[in-house]
Amino acid sequence: GLDQRLTLGAELEAQRDERSRHDNLFGARGARTLHQQEQARSAGAFLQNELNLGERLRASVGVRQDHLRLDVDDRRLDDGDLSGSRKLDETHYSAALGYRLDPHQQLYARLASSFESPTINELANPAGGGFNPALGAAQALNREIGIKGEWPALRYELALFRIDLEDELVPYSVAGQSGRTYYRNAGRSRREGVELGLHWQIDPHWRLSGAWSYSDFRFRDYQASGQDYSGNALAGVPRQRLFGELAYEKARWYAAANLDARSHAYAEDANRVRVAGNALVNLRLGLRIDAGAQRLEPWIGIDNLFGREHFDNLRLNDANGRFFEPGPGRTLLAGVRAEF
Repeated sequence: GLDQRLTLGAELEAQRDERSRHDNLFGARGARTLHQQEQARSAGAFLQNELNLGERLRASVGVRQDHLRLDVDDRRLDDGDLSGSRKLDETHYSAALGYRLDPHQQLYARLASSFESPTINELANPAGGGFNPALGAAQALNREIGIKGEWPALRYELALFRIDLEDELVPYSVAGQSGRTYYRNAGRSRREGVELGLHWQIDPHWRLSGAWSYSDFRFRDYQASGQDYSGNALAGVPRQRLFGELAYEKARWYAAANLDARSHAYAEDANRVRVAGNALVNLRLGLRIDAGAQRLEPWIGIDNLFGREHFDNLRLNDANGRFFEPGPGRTLLAGVRAEF
């Protein structure tokens, strides 16, 4: 007797790669060290039911079953046949409740389990070809509560979350194998945090939007290479991050300025190499030109307006200590977008 919507679905995916690897002799291609064919096939089925429990209360429950098979066929046999396969069968669930406070605001809570399978690249074997036999899928239990609201000129969302993980996938490298990344499982870890999002149309011309997050991501039980990293922060994750944008639009013109700021992070699991935080300011200016059913939108922009030095990417847990990849300085961009 309850109003409800039942959804049943299925997914099929397949991928095949031919992969070769050669020695790098100061920029020249050397002897081939790996040659293999890799295949990934997955099948998933899910069932979800959304039902109204009253005028203000709505619930959702779901279950999903996944089957994943990964195969590698070694074509370079001079060091033995390193072919292999991996199978993963996983069942996971989700449940959510939403309570409407008024026509514009809603409280919600979610509980769900999930898993993350290593990709074929992540399954690379540090001992040679084939798959890494020690690497498994990450398992997670997700909890989230929050409130969100929407009016004609204002939208907001505030969420608190906690994720308990087992066997989180952590990147690392091996000394003497520069540029190659491998993965290992990290025992148990926990991710806790707060996320806040805002979109405000101040008046017909001015718009303010932003997002802020606070992330306390830590290992709870993790040992690797004879070291105990329990209690340390996950590498590469800043504790706080803020994005804000102020935009102005009138007639066919628009302009926007945004700020992307983040606090410090760590470059490796031991938390001995601290990466400084940074704040970058970017500008955009554009014009929309309508010609019948077509639209042209030329624009110009400046990224990193103040030319701040910053790191664009981190090579986490690099065995050779080369963690940092510098980001570009002040950059002028221009482009045009066309719609027909």
